[in-house]
Amino acid sequence: TLAGREFYSEMKKLQPQFHALLDKITYYSTHKIIECCCVSTWDIFNMRYRFQNSDFKKIHPDIDVRLLEHKNAADCVPELVNGELDFGIMHLFSTVKTYCNYRILAQDVLWALFPKNHPLSNFAHVTPADLKEYTVLLSIPTMKQTLNELSATLNFLPRMEDPSKEYTMRRDQIVRRIAFDTEQCYTLLYESDIENLALKNVCSVPVSGCNSFPLIIAWKKGRELAPHEQDFLDYFTHLMSLPEITD
Repeated sequence: TLAGREFYSEMKKLQPQFHALLDKITYYSTHKIIECCCVSTWDIFNMRYRFQNSDFKKIHPDIDVRLLEHKNAADCVPELVNGELDFGIMHLFSTVKTYCNYRILAQDVLWALFPKNHPLSNFAHVTPADLKEYTVLLSIPTMKQTLNELSATLNFLPRMEDPSKEYTMRRDQIVRRIAFDTEQCYTLLYESDIENLALKNVCSVPVSGCNSFPLIIAWKKGRELAPHEQDFLDYFTHLMSLPEITD
């Protein structure tokens, strides 16, 4: 009949989607999925390159690790707690200590960046007390959280350009702004943030006299890891402990 022929024709159009769905079901039945989120980019310490060029997939062909990104730990930690993420890579803030188990991946020194004519540019190191007289310019949201941590633990109240501002400037943009600043401002960045940046016309000085904020991999506190999650955690932690091989 005409109706039967039209129905058959429409069903044939659905055949590719049906087979694609079957392929997905087969994939998920044979693979274990891990979602790992990095704050704020997998480029720090070349983590993405090092992991994707490792032999993890060869050793564990049934584990699919999805590398996600968040702008700040304030978004990542609740998703770990709620089970929306398996792991998160971020700096060790107080909220992480409260709600997560973690392993340290690398120490990550905090640096203050100044224009070359800044009064603190020739210091061997600076403390939060040295910085309090100057205005800080921020880029990525992680640095605002770092300042909040310093304020809470050291009674350090930074002079900010605009405390309510949402900071979305790229790291290279804020460094260029500092380089040509005429108002003696500064910015804060971690070593992992600045290692691939051109620091021409900028002086970088390590910050001392405050808490350290190492880079860590975290998961929900008290959650028992599945065997494939433990395999990933052990492998990734070991990988980041190895010296990076460069050409």
